[in-house]
Amino acid sequence: MDYSAKHIPENNRYDVDLGNGHTAFLTYSDRDGVRYIMHTEVPAELRGGGYGKVLMEATLAKMAEENVKVSPICSYARIYIQRNEKWHHLLS
Repeated sequence: MDYSAKHIPENNRYDVDLGNGHTAFLTYSDRDGVRYIMHTEVPAELRGGGYGKVLMEATLAKMAEENVKVSPICSYARIYIQRNEKWHHLLS
């Protein structure tokens, strides 16, 4: 399945539809031209199934399209970006 992130700027959030009524999301705060990734969440019943990666790949791809710089505050996001060099160009 091809996953994509839906940006919901009025809620400072990106949603990723995982199918079967499940949605993963990422929240952020914008400050001084940087998008601070505050929180990531995968539905409890899907945790451990690789959906954190799905969430990060889809949202980081969307942020790259939007040409924003990011700073991960969320520990999961920080570790994910550190381990995946292809996203280092987004770091502020």
